[in-house]
Amino acid sequence: MKNSYIIALVIGSCIITFIASVIFAMNMVTITPKQLAKVVKKDPKTFFMALEESHKDFQKVKAESEQKEAVKALEEQFKNPLKIKTKGRVTFGNKKAPVTIVKFSDFQCTYCARAAKSMSALRDKYDGKVNLVYKNFPLSFHPFAKPAAEYFEAVALVDDDKARQFHDEIFENFDDYARLQDKESIDKAIKKILKKLNLSTKKVNKKLDKAKKVVQADMDEAMKLGVRGTPSFFVNGVDAKNIGIEQIITRVLDNDDNNDDEDEEDDDSEDT
Repeated sequence: MKNSYIIALVIGSCIITFIASVIFAMNMVTITPKQLAKVVKKDPKTFFMALEESHKDFQKVKAESEQKEAVKALEEQFKNPLKIKTKGRVTFGNKKAPVTIVKFSDFQCTYCARAAKSMSALRDKYDGKVNLVYKNFPLSFHPFAKPAAEYFEAVALVDDDKARQFHDEIFENFDDYARLQDKESIDKAIKKILKKLNLSTKKVNKKLDKAKKVVQADMDEAMKLGVRGTPSFFVNGVDAKNIGIEQIITRVLDNDDNNDDEDEEDDDSEDT
């Protein structure tokens, strides 16, 4: 009983000390734990109502501060975009487009299947101005994801266009592949895709060892970039995690248009 009383006393003292420090931090008012204890004892209801309001103010200030830091970090990314390897990878769209979206994806991820549709619509919307590069980040709890990624890359080493068809086959018929769990059904499904695309299984299998290295390299790169889930997007080297993809696209295209205008002005001045 005595020990319980001592523990309660210590905890109570710590709470009061903490509250005093919070009040000081939020309002820059010096108040001792002893003074605070008297206030709490005299009118606890009013005190805790005031504390709740102060907490709301604190959360508001904290949110504004975090937003400013996020904007600052984003501006830094625009100045110093991340370098992501895209050479020789399967692309969807115009390779010379001013906007390149790198998508780290998983062939058994529901959100990735939805993203495949939204990315297709985005490329149509920004006709010729957006290019998508597909990279792999198969999650460990999706048994179909890694074999599918490895065969996707193996197919890409044989024929880029067939790799795009392989990608579309899975995501357009996602429900059929999402439920696959055991090795036998996964192997059977992949062979069925290869047959549907008129691809030689033997020819694709010869590329499989190299393809596995490509997938592993993607996973290693994704981890270094801070990717922890799928899908994850990077637009011209800017992480789209905390900002809308289209916001980044609009900014890139606006900058591109401004640069074109400046080039035209330079050409006119040279002519005169």
